[in-house]
Amino acid sequence: MAILNNKQLSVWMAYVATVMGLGVYMIQSWFYAHTIPSVLDEGSYLYKGYLFATGQYVPFQDYGPWTNHMPLSFLIPGYIQKWFGPGLGVVRVFMIALGILTLLGIWIIVRRFSGAWWAAAAIWLMALSPAAISVYSLASSQGLVACMLVWVLVLTLGDARPFWQLMLGGALAGILWLTRINLAPVLLLLILYILWQYDLKTAFVVAFIGFTVLALGHVPYWPEILRFWSKWLPRSLTPFLDTWRLPAVDNAPGWRPEIETLDRVLSFLRAIKAHIIAFTGWLAFLLIWPFPKQWKLKAHYKTAVFLFTLFGLLFLVHAWASLGNSYCVDCLTNYTSFFSFVGVILFCVGYPNTTKIEIRWMRWVSVPAIVILSSGAAFAFTLDEEIKLWLLDIPIPRIQSLRFLPGTTPFGVALDNKFGFSDKLLKHLLNIPAGLLVGLFLALIGIYLYKKTNIGNFSKAAVSTLFIASTLISSASLIGYTDTSTNCGDVISANESVGYYLSEVIPAGSKVYWDGGSSIVPMLYAPDVNLYLPQINGDYSFRLGSDADNLLKFGLWNAGLAQQWKEDADYILIDERHYNDDWSYFLVGGSFDEIGETVATNPCRKDSRIHIFRRIP
Repeated sequence: MAILNNKQLSVWMAYVATVMGLGVYMIQSWFYAHTIPSVLDEGSYLYKGYLFATGQYVPFQDYGPWTNHMPLSFLIPGYIQKWFGPGLGVVRVFMIALGILTLLGIWIIVRRFSGAWWAAAAIWLMALSPAAISVYSLASSQGLVACMLVWVLVLTLGDARPFWQLMLGGALAGILWLTRINLAPVLLLLILYILWQYDLKTAFVVAFIGFTVLALGHVPYWPEILRFWSKWLPRSLTPFLDTWRLPAVDNAPGWRPEIETLDRVLSFLRAIKAHIIAFTGWLAFLLIWPFPKQWKLKAHYKTAVFLFTLFGLLFLVHAWASLGNSYCVDCLTNYTSFFSFVGVILFCVGYPNTTKIEIRWMRWVSVPAIVILSSGAAFAFTLDEEIKLWLLDIPIPRIQSLRFLPGTTPFGVALDNKFGFSDKLLKHLLNIPAGLLVGLFLALIGIYLYKKTNIGNFSKAAVSTLFIASTLISSASLIGYTDTSTNCGDVISANESVGYYLSEVIPAGSKVYWDGGSSIVPMLYAPDVNLYLPQINGDYSFRLGSDADNLLKFGLWNAGLAQQWKEDADYILIDERHYNDDWSYFLVGGSFDEIGETVATNPCRKDSRIHIFRRIP
């Protein structure tokens, strides 16, 4: 009886630890929701979603808002605003609730496979992952998709799920596809997993339900939704979709940033650094438990293979979308938030459910992998300018043609003479020695644990050390995780103040030209004005083509439309950073008066005030 009581006490203590982890997560989520400024994507989801949910427009409608994602990514936040009122605050609170629901799903999965304490550990690992928390707290699609994805896994992972749960999981995977097309691999991999874990009949039913939901989601928007598919399917293979495509001559983007190879490398490594716990969990499977004989139960091994493949495939897809293009190279860190928790689940499922069996050649892979990962993570940091100058001034011997010359030369001069590294590259290269040392130190600790404990598996000891270090690195960045999450004031309150002021000074029905910043969120509080809809996505929906009517039909715009709207607008809203000589010349030479300015939409940037210009009657 005493043993039973001890077990019960242990379980209750695990529940207490879980609740504490949830509390830590909620505090951070609330902080991020109130301090991270709104960005273009968030404003786009909220404003378009509200227009769709209130019936003013329909997704993929001609001459409506540019529907650049699947419809549910707009409709869900749109209906939240329809039910509870438009604005940033209501949807960000909704996202906090979704974050808690996501953690609940993670807890259920890990508890199913590994018990209450490992489930509590998974919650704490998520609570120590500010990269994911900060994104999940915003009214963008990452938190929505993560919640859907985790509940797909709750319903389907394991070898004894009720048939109704498997069917519901397939349906939810179809809904996930209708929310973001970049998560389409989830349904496809899920079907293969169920075929492997169960049988052909079960996999067929799940596939039928998932694709039926996907098809039914297309019906309300058919055939205009083909406009969306025409962007994703190769033109050479789908000439029948040309009716729904813009001619290439009109679809040339105006947003063409110059991206260096270094920028792509840094984006890749920053994603790993920001989600280092998840990537270490993924790497653990590869280095410690890749073979069936290392697992206690075959069903658990199949689940782990599915999670490993899901994480790896989704990362490759999103790396291609980010790094293989130029429109959002820095987005990979945020993109990874869609699925990063899968790496956490994988580690918490694998560690307690595997044996001490080790594939000997893998120990020779573990150490280099740890060193490479730590060096890459170090490279992603930008070295402080003063430290960089100090390192570059260190005197080193002069060498020419493998011969030592008299005197010394600064380390930076030698590097410049030999390689000609740019200043930007140097700020990252100089971190690599520190990363190498950290990696070697972690490997030595792993060797010590292997020899002094009963782990019995060198790779497991080494990766365990790396995982602990990753958790410490992630938790050390909880304060001030991103450049935008500085605590200057309440962003929600600031946008409400801006929006309500705009609604007071701009009469209903007025035509408004928007150049008021990247996020259209302030206009949610003035819903009765007439915006030029293509401006919701700013430069991302701007095209160089000349066919204005065709562009407008697709929800896009060009320079000619911009000029036409300026001359037609009743009010022009300009962010202070965008107010330049061209605007000054147009407004002074035109018939506009400045009637006021708002407070800053971003409390950390006083130059985010919006200037309001009214056409003179």
